[in-house]
Amino acid sequence: MKNYLILASVVSGAMMCLLNVGCTAEEGSTDDLDVEETAASELALTSDYMVGDWTHLPTGYQCVVGARKFFESAFGVSFPRMPDHWTGDCADFGACHLWLDAEPDPALWEKMSEGYPSTYDLIVYPPHGANPYGHVAIVDHVEGGEIYVMDTNYAEDEQRSTMPHTVSWPEYGWYRLRSLSGGGATGGGGDLCAGRVDGLYCGADGSTLHRCSGGHASIEQDCGSGCEVMPPGTNDRCADDAGASHDCSGLADGLYCGGDGATLYRCSGGSASVEAVCASGCEVMPPGTNDRCW
Repeated sequence: MKNYLILASVVSGAMMCLLNVGCTAEEGSTDDLDVEETAASELALTSDYMVGDWTHLPTGYQCVVGARKFFESAFGVSFPRMPDHWTGDCADFGACHLWLDAEPDPALWEKMSEGYPSTYDLIVYPPHGANPYGHVAIVDHVEGGEIYVMDTNYAEDEQRSTMPHTVSWPEYGWYRLRSLSGGGATGGGGDLCAGRVDGLYCGADGSTLHRCSGGHASIEQDCGSGCEVMPPGTNDRCADDAGASHDCSGLADGLYCGGDGATLYRCSGGSASVEAVCASGCEVMPPGTNDRCW
């Protein structure tokens, strides 16, 4: 399930309130430089689950600095500081320079803009509206054609995002670490299995179920009704298989927790359909009361 998140910023004086998101891109020529940034925005989507391990993503930094520290800590690689000059509509120290004229080492990073990104790809966004700096984030997953990212300072508060979210304007593209790009599943957005335990995972196309084994991916099944991403620790599955995982025979119409303890099903006329995937587990209620997500 997804929740809509509105990130608001109040403009000073008597000016109207706008919806703003984005990040101050770089610390600049000194470690404590703080450049204010705004970006007109509409709605962003947040996810109730995450795929990547974000232990190394810090909080308290601008977006470029936070992303750089993540890759230095998690993968032992880095990328350039942003220059102190404008390039077109990209402001000095802006994250947009990462795509325009401060590209990472091509021996370590592959520049991409077609298809879908993969987990841990470094994604770059251009200037947008009142935001001349752009934005940079790290991809967590793709679902339903939407790219969900983790980052710092998206809400202009220098805080790390708590859950993966979309960015409300289109990206330039993304950079993929070459060390993560080999042997991936086709249609899965590159190396689907990088950093993942063995199991079943939905591909980025949203319609293919892949099996990861020893870091390598193979196609397990083509999902006619789409692929359903399950909570961490539970195998993903084809959506058309979901109803078969709960037996509604003899049950009154209503909501029931599945045997995995994480899926809420709706029984109707003896048939089951998935009502919700519960991020914190499914709570079994007393007889006569619908079960519910925690």
